[in-house]
Amino acid sequence: KQVSKEEGEKLEEYRKKLIESAAETDDALIEKYLANEKLSKEEIKKGLREGLVKNNFIPLFCGSALKNMGIDSLLNTIIDFFPSPLLRKSVKGKLRDKETERKISAEEPLSALVFQTLAEAHLGEVNLFKVYSGNLSSGSTVYNSVKNKEEKIGQIYLMQGNKREEVPQILAGDIGAVTKLKNTDTGDTLCQKEVPIKFSPPEIPELTTSIAIRTQEEKDEQKLSVALARLIKVAPLLKMEIDKEFGQTVLSGTGKMHLQIAIERLKDEFGIDVKTEEPKIHYRETITAVAESQGRYKRQTGGHGQYGDVWLRIKPLPRGEGIKFVNEIRGGAVPTRFIPSVEKGVKEAVRKGFLASYPLVDVEVTLFDGSYHPVDSSDIAFQIAASIGLKKAVEKGKPILLEPIMEIEVEIPDEFLGETNGDLNSRRGRIMEVESFKNRKKIKAHVPAAELHDYSTRLRSITQGRGAFRKKFSHYERAPEGITQKAIAQAQADKESK
Repeated sequence: KQVSKEEGEKLEEYRKKLIESAAETDDALIEKYLANEKLSKEEIKKGLREGLVKNNFIPLFCGSALKNMGIDSLLNTIIDFFPSPLLRKSVKGKLRDKETERKISAEEPLSALVFQTLAEAHLGEVNLFKVYSGNLSSGSTVYNSVKNKEEKIGQIYLMQGNKREEVPQILAGDIGAVTKLKNTDTGDTLCQKEVPIKFSPPEIPELTTSIAIRTQEEKDEQKLSVALARLIKVAPLLKMEIDKEFGQTVLSGTGKMHLQIAIERLKDEFGIDVKTEEPKIHYRETITAVAESQGRYKRQTGGHGQYGDVWLRIKPLPRGEGIKFVNEIRGGAVPTRFIPSVEKGVKEAVRKGFLASYPLVDVEVTLFDGSYHPVDSSDIAFQIAASIGLKKAVEKGKPILLEPIMEIEVEIPDEFLGETNGDLNSRRGRIMEVESFKNRKKIKAHVPAAELHDYSTRLRSITQGRGAFRKKFSHYERAPEGITQKAIAQAQADKESK
């Protein structure tokens, strides 16, 4: 491909940096480089290989997982530059809960790690494994030390792209594939039962990005559940859960591109088209003032009627206290047998708040008075009366919306600190702490959950792909007026659409 003069100069600049990095791994090469002698292609390769073995630098590859670009370049580089498994000499594991080392040798007892599981149309599940010691042979019986079960090994394959070559065995240091294992998943160790070694499974990165999905056609809902279960079994970096509060199916992964590929797979492999939307935020409601109100339910329909009458007092509690019910009835104004019904009515009513129908939290509800009818009063009447009384009291108690706040830790190179902090501030984040370590910074901050939807993509953009973050729920805080009004409007729109 022809390049412009400017592009050519930049390519030459990067090539010089590449050669310099290769030369710095060996004294003889650096002397030759400093003497302005030209390094041969083999010398450059040797230097790069040594640098990778010593972990002096990390290679960067250009490509697209979605468009399947750059894979050949990656594989060729692995062959040319990455270290042979023989250089590792041994691998650490646990034998009966004690740390041990196993030599990477065909003379040692069998040990192999299943590092990935694929789903093949005609073969079913295919387990990819790396043999660390011994050999794995077709027709043998092995022991899964994680599941504590034996497995019969069927046909073994060498995988070469989308081609498979049947082989009788896989030796130490090599990678192979096996089908039809009954009890083996990604991360399991296969070994001899007499020496049940276990290797640490591959580390699962933090799943930082989520999206809600639903089928285009209602008839495909069951089909989607089955497809997601199969997809997640072979792709442990994906997680699926049903949001019980909103009924959304939420798919989580390591980034926007990761989820996009998963959605493409649902379409290509399972024939399911899905619609996507942002996962809904778990807002909550509470009150800010003490209030009292009567809840009275009376109904006469011929014969026995329905009658329940309660007076409730509500007051705000500190964050995280939940809902507390207090009985202060004296003198039998509400008979003891109906008190559980009042409490049940209160707990039913707090499921939907006054502002935007989000659950009510951190409120103490006190039953302090009421009345009853000796014939018409019933459990259901007092439940309904309690619900009516609570809703009236909440309206008087100056209700507010609470939003979930996440605690996040962001790790970035030093040079991106200013822009990263600025982005967090723009998301209504509060920087709590900044730590320094090895030319990197760790930022601890509190950020509203509603502001983190696209944070994974933005952080990668800011840090040139070198930033990472973790998040977990921290607490609830009062939402700003603008967020409250938006939530109320959305709740009204949802109600009207039903």
